[in-house]
Amino acid sequence: MQEEMSRKRTSDALQILDRMVGDDQELRELVERETINACVAQMIYDARTAAGISQRQLAKLTRTSQPTIARLEDAN
Repeated sequence: MQEEMSRKRTSDALQILDRMVGDDQELRELVERETINACVAQMIYDARTAAGISQRQLAKLTRTSQPTIARLEDAN
């Protein structure tokens, strides 16, 4: 209880997750994997919008479908 009281409060989601995960290595790996997925999804979205193209246009360029691009950008 004293340790919890001495910690600084934070609204940083990654710090909160880190505290919640603690020493659970399996859960820590899952969080890391999902963080990477979210970063990749954001990179795809950022690159596509910076290029000024739609999901449909990107799908055509990469020979896939628009729903595939949407799923990639959704990080799920």
